[in-house]
Amino acid sequence: MIMRKDGLFYRLVVLLAALFISGTPGWAANGSRKKDATPLYKVYAVRYGMVKNFPVSALVAGAPKGQRTDMAMMFWVLEGGGRDILVDAGFFHEQFIKS
Repeated sequence: MIMRKDGLFYRLVVLLAALFISGTPGWAANGSRKKDATPLYKVYAVRYGMVKNFPVSALVAGAPKGQRTDMAMMFWVLEGGGRDILVDAGFFHEQFIKS
């Protein structure tokens, strides 16, 4: 199965990968922190709701049309370097925004 590039999960994976791929340049070879170190961040997933019986095909390209799952609604908090950063990748599914 392939993740849809417009999907929430894909965007979160890309964001978190970008944060961690940059490496940890603030660490010295002996495992100690350098004085001019890049701050370390803690990442928290905050679940605030659930969408029951959500079609998997809306999230994963090629998924069977009848397959459904419960989907957690969440945002992410990054803490470090004296800052707290809220990351909300959003959610778009037409049936939930129809008026």
